[in-house]
Amino acid sequence: MSLPYPTLLEALYDAPKKKAFVNAWRSEDEVQEVTFGEFIEGVQAHAVRMALHGVRPKDRVMLIMPQGIELMTAFMGAMYLGAVPSILAYPNFKVEPAKYRAGILGVAANLSAKLLLLDEAFPSLLLDEMTKAGGPKILYSSRGVEGPSTEAPSRYVADTNDLAFMQFSSGTTGLQKGVALTHRSVLCQLGHLGEALQITNEDRIYSWLPLYHDMGLIACFMLPLAYHLPVVMQSPADWVMQPVRMLQL
Repeated sequence: MSLPYPTLLEALYDAPKKKAFVNAWRSEDEVQEVTFGEFIEGVQAHAVRMALHGVRPKDRVMLIMPQGIELMTAFMGAMYLGAVPSILAYPNFKVEPAKYRAGILGVAANLSAKLLLLDEAFPSLLLDEMTKAGGPKILYSSRGVEGPSTEAPSRYVADTNDLAFMQFSSGTTGLQKGVALTHRSVLCQLGHLGEALQITNEDRIYSWLPLYHDMGLIACFMLPLAYHLPVVMQSPADWVMQPVRMLQL
C-alpha cells in the first residue's frame, strides 16, 4: 500500500494540526505533549536556527541528543531545509570515551557534516578533537518546541528521490556504517509496514526504542508521522528502570 505523499515533509504538513502527535513520557509529573501543529512549529524553529548557522540544501547534519520531542523536531527541521540529518547514539555510562570520540569523528568526516547539534548536557570531554578546523560547526539545542522568533525560510521542495536522511549502524564491530535513504524508499517501506499492521486512523503507537535504532526511527517515528497517528514515547533508560510502565501506558 503506497502513501499519497512524495516526501516525508509533505506527509507531516498534511496532518491535522490539532491532532495529538507525540506524548513524551518520563513520569506522571513530567510529560510533554504536542499536537501535529505544535510539532510543526518546533520543526520551523529548528529550521530557522540551522539556517542562521549556514545549513543549506544537501548539507549533512548530525544530531546527538536525548530521546524526546526536541530531537524529533530538530531531525525534521534539518529536512525542512533540504539538509540530510543523521541521529547518532547519545552517550551513556557504559561508553568508552576514546571509542565514542573516534566514532563521532569518523562519521563526521565520512559525511562531511556541516553541523553537529548537541544537547546542552553533552559531555565536553567527548568533543576534544571535534573543534579542530575542518570539522562540523557545533550547535547546542535550544530546548522546547516554541515557534520561530523570526519567519521560517521557505520549506525546501524535495524530490521523492532526494535523500531524506542517513541511518547508521551501531558501530559495535567498527566505525558506524551509513545507509542513505530516499523519501521514496522510506515511504515505500512505511506503506508495506502499514499494510502488514493493518494501520487505521484510530491506532496509537508506543515506543521505548531509541531514535538512532532502525525500528525506533522508522516504525515508531516515521510511521506515525506519515499516517498521522499519536505516539507515546519513553526513553530507553526510563523503560529499563520500569519496564512495567510500558503496559500501564
